[in-house]
Amino acid sequence: MPGSFNNYARKVRDAQLPLSVRAGALRSSLLKYCGVAGEPSYVKLLVHLSRLIGADLQSNAQEKHLLAVLYKIEVARNHILRLQDNYARKRIRQKMRGKRSPTLADILATQEAIERVKREANLIPPFLHPS
Repeated sequence: MPGSFNNYARKVRDAQLPLSVRAGALRSSLLKYCGVAGEPSYVKLLVHLSRLIGADLQSNAQEKHLLAVLYKIEVARNHILRLQDNYARKRIRQKMRGKRSPTLADILATQEAIERVKREANLIPPFLHPS
């Protein structure tokens, strides 16, 4: 899929573009976020965020809605990328010491940290929260 998250985010912020183009760029940013965050459903996330901000991100969102959602996903995405980078660096060090397979505890800890970031940013619909 062409385009990067940052490119789409720039378009969302560009006040010179029509609101419909900016909303489309936000939806593309959400799609890119889903790939990084391991979100199972772009549609469920879109519906959840629309309900959260009180506007339909498909049709009648205003600039303030677009920017609020963009801020939420940017903060969460950057945090998740840092967590993934830290995990990758840790695995490189472990492999250099001869430990070829990650422990289940390491995998689960990283996955839980990512889920915690999404929960704290309110990016997981309530019905998908693990009980």
